[in-house]
Amino acid sequence: MAAPPDPVSPGSAAQTWKLLTVARIKPLQEGATASVIKADDSSVVVHRDPTEVADDDEEDAPGGTAAFALDKVCGPEAPQEEVYGLLKPVVTGATKGRNGCVFAYGQTGSGKTHTVVGGDSFRERGLVPRAISQIFRYASKRQPAKVSVSATFAQVYDDVLYDLLDPRNSGENVDDWVKARVLEDNGSLKFDGLAEYEAASEADALRLLWLGSERRKTGRTKANDLSSRSHAVFTLYVFDEEARTRAKLHLVDLAGSERFSYRTKDVASFESRNINLSLHHLEHVVRTLCETSPALSPRKHVPYRNSVLTSMLRDSLGGNCRTALVATLAADAEHARESAATLRFARRCGAVKAVAVQRNLDLDPGEQLVARLREENRTLRAALREADGALTKAADDADRALRRAAAAEAKARDLQQALDGPRGHRAASTSDSDAPPPRASAPSPSQPPPNPRDLLSRGAVVLKHGRTGLQSVQPRFAWVSAERVLRWRRLGDGGDGDGDASGSARLADYADVEAGGDVRRSRRSSMGGALDSCALTLIPAGEDRPLTLQFDAGSAAASTALRDDWLAALRAAVAAAQADDAASGTV
Repeated sequence: MAAPPDPVSPGSAAQTWKLLTVARIKPLQEGATASVIKADDSSVVVHRDPTEVADDDEEDAPGGTAAFALDKVCGPEAPQEEVYGLLKPVVTGATKGRNGCVFAYGQTGSGKTHTVVGGDSFRERGLVPRAISQIFRYASKRQPAKVSVSATFAQVYDDVLYDLLDPRNSGENVDDWVKARVLEDNGSLKFDGLAEYEAASEADALRLLWLGSERRKTGRTKANDLSSRSHAVFTLYVFDEEARTRAKLHLVDLAGSERFSYRTKDVASFESRNINLSLHHLEHVVRTLCETSPALSPRKHVPYRNSVLTSMLRDSLGGNCRTALVATLAADAEHARESAATLRFARRCGAVKAVAVQRNLDLDPGEQLVARLREENRTLRAALREADGALTKAADDADRALRRAAAAEAKARDLQQALDGPRGHRAASTSDSDAPPPRASAPSPSQPPPNPRDLLSRGAVVLKHGRTGLQSVQPRFAWVSAERVLRWRRLGDGGDGDGDASGSARLADYADVEAGGDVRRSRRSSMGGALDSCALTLIPAGEDRPLTLQFDAGSAAASTALRDDWLAALRAAVAAAQADDAASGTV
């Protein structure tokens, strides 16, 4: 039957999740020598025989000591409760509408099935029974709200999918069982021939677990008298009618990984070959996910379809799911090679990129469309904010570059004057209309109106005058000369074809100076919004065109302060120019 749909609600709060890696070391057998040692809470050390010959596919040298860093490490004394406590967030997420997956990986006889299913006593319960108890405790607290739980139990044997709960699949010969299939429908997975069974209580769910576990294919190997020869996937579906959330929780007990030429000389080579092949495909998927994330690079091919196991776990590996790996390790020296291989796989899993896990809401098509559009709106707004921040940073960088260029120009001019000596002294005695004035600090409010000469290093000025259009004037290149003439100069940057440009305006030709003006926004501005409030206009006494100056000092407050200083200075200069002309009879 089809698996319940997973309509991810874009409007639900996404939580970042990185694949959790946990190592569990099996207690050492009596009389054996330990080769796998817990170094601390997040690292394992494996001691190898220095004389051991490496296999062709081993990444590191076989001999000596190798250390592996994971998220958590449980030593041989760690009880089942401690291991489950590390994996509990995955189960809790399923009760909140977030998909989850926990899979146990390790060599034959390292304790995978004990970790997943558990032992004979209540205290030795494994991951699945404890997860079932937690989910039904959540359901009881939600009363009278309706929380429904259902389950499937699948077996992958010889890369073929079987339903362990199908009454027809109870015979000894697996070839006589009814085969199931993994299908895809518009990007979602469907399982044809895999039935979903409702579990009205914790006892019902446990009954389904024990029934499927008894039918699971096992066999005898040198490492384990009752070795799992198939992959088992027990899946719980949790639906909360009040919260309208639906999630699935995969609990996976993989078949034992082992070196074919080393461990399986006298076991069924057919089973071992297919187990190793399916685990190889799983490792290939993990390697690909380490290189890229499907969410970030959807065109990157991830080989999920290479095996039935990876097809089933497609949405659990690199998808919208909280995923955890339990790497089980045999501590004795005889199994050091397999333990190192298991830890290498766990280390690769830990390198898989983090994903954003969202809640799955059970919505009708109309509601899904509204939620999708709302999410697109949120995404676009976030992108706009990010772009806005990038533009602001670029504008700030440009402002800093302009100030550095102005400072370098001032130093170069000062150095040239020092080198010129007497010629520099004579040049300084001539009219200051030939060169920009030196930098001076801005005056305090208690001083007379500032001279525009003293404001040059505080920001850029843009002038609009006659037919010359807008001219971007850098610091130190706009000033008022001793003849009461406003002068400006622009240095060409070679990028737009403009060379050096200069201009002037006789202040005696203007009647007044007003704040504001009709100036279009400077592309270089970092202030944003309209810039009329950061401009001033010289009103002509006759029919000449007004002269508008726009100021940009990197922020609205700084630009307004610069404009006000210029306003006071130019009003004083215009008044002085008119007085000079009146006294000389030239007005």
